[in-house]
Amino acid sequence: MGACVSILIRHDFYDLDNPVKTEAYINQTIEHLRNELKCAAKNIYGSCNYYEEDKWCDAGISIISLDVTLNLRRGYWETYNGHHYCQVVMKRNGQLHISDLAFQLTRLFGQNEAWYCDDYLTDECMMMTLDELIEVGTRQHDLEEFPYAELMKLENVVFPEYKPFYHDSFGQRNE
Repeated sequence: MGACVSILIRHDFYDLDNPVKTEAYINQTIEHLRNELKCAAKNIYGSCNYYEEDKWCDAGISIISLDVTLNLRRGYWETYNGHHYCQVVMKRNGQLHISDLAFQLTRLFGQNEAWYCDDYLTDECMMMTLDELIEVGTRQHDLEEFPYAELMKLENVVFPEYKPFYHDSFGQRNE
């Protein structure tokens, strides 16, 4: 079994030790996503479970139409979509599906960048902020800019080598 890709998207919420604030943030984000995606309430739903012994909320949002789960972390969304990490550089039907999904999600959240890593790193760092996770990740691996333009030049059947940690500022694509 291989590692899954995590798409990391910055936000400004850090109060996971406060269940009232966390649930309010989840509900506010769900409403925002429903409005932006113009979809029915049943297509986006959230959860918020508070663990008293850890003083921490396990909270997230599922977006059925995009087939993603957004796990709320301190200062970022950890986006899980079930794809293996090697697929971050693979084209499908002429598209880089994971980068395209990240691009769509970052725009939904008003952001302009994302990071890709495997779920081993996000599991190891799940209690950290995004900046702390990036620091840990860059101690383990070089942080590479995602080579979107390079990858788009390749044939669909090519299986390129991939790096373990990417930053994507989406600057190489035609918006």
